[in-house]
Amino acid sequence: MNLYHIITALSLILPIPIGTYMGKDFLGIDFPLFMGLVIQAIVGNIILLYVRGYEHDKLKQIFIGYFLFFGGLSGSYLAGKSSWLWFYWELTTLGAFFIYSGQGYSIKAIRSLIALFLGSGISMVLIAAWVFLPEGTVGYTFLLGGVLIKAAFSTAHIWLPEAHSGPPAHGSAAYSGLLINLPLLLFVRYVMPHWNEIGLATYLIPIAGIGVFFGGVSAFFSSDVKKALAYSTIENSNFMWLCLFLVGLWIGNSDPGLDNIGRSFLILFYITIIHHALSKTFQFLSVGYLCKIGNSTWIDELKGVGRLSGISASLLGVGAFSFSLLPGSTGFISEATLLYLNSLIIDLPTTSSIFVLPAIVFIIFGLAMGSAAHLRIYLPLSLSVPNPSRSLSVAEGSLNPMITLSLRMLGGLIFLLPLSLPLYVYYIPGIAEWVPEYLKVWVIHLTVFSAISVLFFLSIMLFKWMHKIKKRRLWDCGSDYAGSELSIRSSVISEPLFLSSGRYFHYKDGVSKVDDLILRTLSFSLNLGKLWIDRVESGSLPQYLSFSAVSLLISSLGIYVLKVYL
Repeated sequence: MNLYHIITALSLILPIPIGTYMGKDFLGIDFPLFMGLVIQAIVGNIILLYVRGYEHDKLKQIFIGYFLFFGGLSGSYLAGKSSWLWFYWELTTLGAFFIYSGQGYSIKAIRSLIALFLGSGISMVLIAAWVFLPEGTVGYTFLLGGVLIKAAFSTAHIWLPEAHSGPPAHGSAAYSGLLINLPLLLFVRYVMPHWNEIGLATYLIPIAGIGVFFGGVSAFFSSDVKKALAYSTIENSNFMWLCLFLVGLWIGNSDPGLDNIGRSFLILFYITIIHHALSKTFQFLSVGYLCKIGNSTWIDELKGVGRLSGISASLLGVGAFSFSLLPGSTGFISEATLLYLNSLIIDLPTTSSIFVLPAIVFIIFGLAMGSAAHLRIYLPLSLSVPNPSRSLSVAEGSLNPMITLSLRMLGGLIFLLPLSLPLYVYYIPGIAEWVPEYLKVWVIHLTVFSAISVLFFLSIMLFKWMHKIKKRRLWDCGSDYAGSELSIRSSVISEPLFLSSGRYFHYKDGVSKVDDLILRTLSFSLNLGKLWIDRVESGSLPQYLSFSAVSLLISSLGIYVLKVYL
C-alpha cells in the first residue's frame, strides 16, 4: 500500500470526526449527512482496494483523482448553504480527469467526461442559485432542481447512460454507488423540511414512477453492459426519489396512519440507499472487470468470459442475486418492505392515495424488469461456454487477489447487513423512537428469514467444499454439448418481450428510443439559434417582424409564469 493510497483512505474516514468538530448533529437533523459519509467511508475504501488490482499504470494519478473525488463528496456533505458547496460539488467531477488516466482518453472516455461535466455543471448552477438566494420557496426550488438533475431523475437522466459508457469499472462504481447518494441525502437534509411549501409532490410522484418503469425496461433491453447498469441506476434512483416524495407528502400528517406510512417510507429509503450503494458498486466492479478482460461492453460478445476470469460464478452473481431479490440480501429486504408498505397504501382512502397508486403500477413493473436485466447480464457472462478464439486474449493476465478481496467484502456486506436491521430500528438515537411498531415487527420477521437463508447458503457452500463437483453442468441448449455456438444469448431472454413492450422504448440494436428522441429534440432546440440568425439576416422585413413578435410573446409568457409560480 503506497502513501497516496493511505492518504486517500484517510480522506474517507476523517470527514466524520471533522463534521463532529464542526457541530453537525449526526444523530439528529444531520443524520442523512452522516449516512452518506459512513457509506462513502466503507464502500470507498473497498473501491480503492479494487483499484490496486485493476490498474497497473499511473496509480499515483488515479489516487489523486479519488482524493479529489472523495474530498469533493465530503465537502459537499459538510459545507451546508455556503459558497463552498458549489466548489466541492464541481471538485467531484474534476477528479474524473485523473481517474480516467489509467485507461487513457478514448472517444468513449471523452464523451463520458463531457456528459459528466454537463450533468454536474447544470446542477451546480442551480445549487449556486440556492446558496446565494435568501431562505424561501424560490431558493429551495432551485436546490430541488439541482439535486434532481444530479441524481438522474426521470426526464433529467439523459446524461447518465453516456457518462457510464467510458470510465473504468471502479469509476462507474464510484459514480453510481456513491456520487448519486449525495443529491438524495441533501434533499432529505435541506429540502424535505420545506417540501409542503414547494407543493410539487402530486406532479413528481407519477413522474418518478414512470422513471422507475423506463429505467427497468431500458436496462432489460439494452445490449451494452455498462449502459444497462446505468439504466438500472436510473431505475433505483427514481425509486428512491419516489420514497422521499411520499415521505414529504405524508410524514407529519394529522392522520396517524398517514404519518406512520410516511415514516416507514423514510426507513425504506435508507435501506434502499444502502442496498444500491453495495449492490450497484458490486455490479460495476465485477461486470466491469469482465468487460476489461473481454475487450468489449456488448453482452453477447462477452459470453462465457466469467469462466475465464478466475472468479467463481457464485461470487460473480452476488450483485445480480441481490437485485433479483434472493432472500437474505439487501435487495430482498428493500423490495419486500416496499411490497409490505404497498399493501398498507391500498387500504388508504382514495383521496390520500390517488396520485400514488398509478405510480405503484409502474414501479412494480419497472423493478421486475430491472431485476431480470441483471440476470440477463449474469447468465451469459458467467455460465455460458466461452468462445475458444476469445480465451487466448483473456487468459494471459492473472487475476489480482485485490479484485476478489474487494468483491468478497462487498458480497459479505450485501448478505450480512440485513442481519443488523433490528439494531438500526430499535437502538439508534433519533431513529428508533419514531419508527412505527408494525414496521419494527416486520423488520424482525425479515431478519429472522434472512438469517435462516444465509445459514442455508453457507451450508450449501460447505457441502460444495466437502464434496467436489465431478461434472459441471453448462448453460447451453442441452445434451451437454460444450461448443460455444450453442451457448444461450442474452437476446433469448429479452426477445419474447420485445414485441409486447420493448419495441415502444428501444430499437432492435438496444438503443433507447426515448433518449434518442430527447437528444434529437435538444439538437433541434440548439439549432433554432442558427435558424433565427439565418432568417433575421436575410433582410426580409416580414420575417424580422414575425420573429420579433414571437420573441416578445415568449418573453411575456415566461415573465408571467415566474410571477405567478415564484
